[in-house]
Amino acid sequence: MRNSISPFLVFAIAFSAIAAEVPLVSVNVIVPSNTVVESGADAAAIKAARKAARAAAAKKAAQAAAARERSSVVVKQLIADLKTVPGKVFLFGRTEVTVEQWHSVMTPDVPFVGTASLPVTGVSWNDCQDFLKRLNERNETVAEGLTFRLPTVKEWRYVCLAGGKGKWGKVSAEAVGHPDNVAWHAGNSGSRKSAVAKKTPNAWGFFDMHGNAFEWCSDISPDYGGNFRLRVGGSFRTPKEQCEAWFSNSADRNFSKYDDQGFRVLAEHR
Repeated sequence: MRNSISPFLVFAIAFSAIAAEVPLVSVNVIVPSNTVVESGADAAAIKAARKAARAAAAKKAAQAAAARERSSVVVKQLIADLKTVPGKVFLFGRTEVTVEQWHSVMTPDVPFVGTASLPVTGVSWNDCQDFLKRLNERNETVAEGLTFRLPTVKEWRYVCLAGGKGKWGKVSAEAVGHPDNVAWHAGNSGSRKSAVAKKTPNAWGFFDMHGNAFEWCSDISPDYGGNFRLRVGGSFRTPKEQCEAWFSNSADRNFSKYDDQGFRVLAEHR
């Protein structure tokens, strides 16, 4: 009987022989000596970044609080500047709504930057409605028991004429017959809007009823209907003839945002 050797046993013996002749190689892993230092620097940087973030957040919160406080002051002043209209139960803004008044109502948490006394322009009719909605929700407005809205053309014209007649209504004696005294128009504006209340007011103490900025009214345009609303008073871009009390035109309430177009508020007791 023949003795046989398993092929697997032969392979195992051969592999053992080869492995015995191959020297073992040791691998040394070197850790940089500055690893601990770098880790400490990273921790310090992270700590500094967190401290800076907290400081920035605190500064931002303080600025927002200051902006809200200023916003309240501006809204209170807007209310205080309303004037009772002779022969009517509603109140009317002495001036067109200013840039700061707009900012204070629309973004009360953001510090105001700009020329506060310029009339706000570039606002659509719908933008004005958003402003009025927010203004009516303010605590200052609720406390005074008021509701703000845009005037009708009839209401606006009544205030503009101030008990007078003709194209320019009743104004002080020195302004009679001199539109330049009461209106910023294309002939004297230098093609730019001016701060409110720099011209002679009308007989009831309302400024810029003529020129400076077109003023939105609530009326739908009789010529175009639909989304078109009437504007009155003319602007710094229009000839003085378009600043007369009886002139009006219309613009799209959604998309019209001309840079000579603003508004004035009317307030009623709730």
